[in-house]
Amino acid sequence: MSIIINSEKAWGYLPQIRHIMYDMDGTLFTSEAILHKAYEQAINQFNQKYSSAILVPTLEKILEFIGQPTKVIFSSLFPSLSESERGILNSYSLQNLCHSIHSGQGSLYPRIQEFLTKMHLAGYKQYIASNGRRAYLSSICEGFFLKDFFQEFVTIEDEGILSKAGIIKYYLNQSALDPKMAFMVGDRDADLLAAREAGVWFLGVNWGHGPNSEIAAADIIINTQDDLFSVFSPQE
Repeated sequence: MSIIINSEKAWGYLPQIRHIMYDMDGTLFTSEAILHKAYEQAINQFNQKYSSAILVPTLEKILEFIGQPTKVIFSSLFPSLSESERGILNSYSLQNLCHSIHSGQGSLYPRIQEFLTKMHLAGYKQYIASNGRRAYLSSICEGFFLKDFFQEFVTIEDEGILSKAGIIKYYLNQSALDPKMAFMVGDRDADLLAAREAGVWFLGVNWGHGPNSEIAAADIIINTQDDLFSVFSPQE
């Protein structure tokens, strides 16, 4: 067990917690094996159709921004393009990612499906709180048989939802839930900031796409998927 407890108060709430919200990419699922190819294909499609010469960013550069809303990702990676051009690239990359996922590519992190199953069977309410696009998240849930584990999810594409914090607040309002009765689980500073804004506890995971320093202020930090079972331990 490799658990860092920065907030004893958060740790003390765990026996009462029955609502868990998860970031997707870098927390439950990793797209690293398919991400660069999806972007490369999208850029090649764009260059061919519009006679452009956009360069393909490195995987490392792309990963710097994973976890942000896609508009932020594409404006950061392609600042010279217009908003409409970035939208086209965004659409191409989404299609490529979804196709790869439906083809069985990408992967859940070890023991994630086992953990989600255990929490579901124990009666926990589980939610997706991701900046990802709905089609992308749906592809993962369908391709890896996760749909039944989660409550119906919302995204920043939905009307009235402007941010990841807004997603969390939506779930809290829908369940009439005290924020201190829920945990957000994620790997990036965007997850930590959203949890803080919404008032829920934050569990940081050290296996994601960003540097561990981004989540150093998390209430609880874990280093392995096995630690999830130790932090959330429902009665058998």
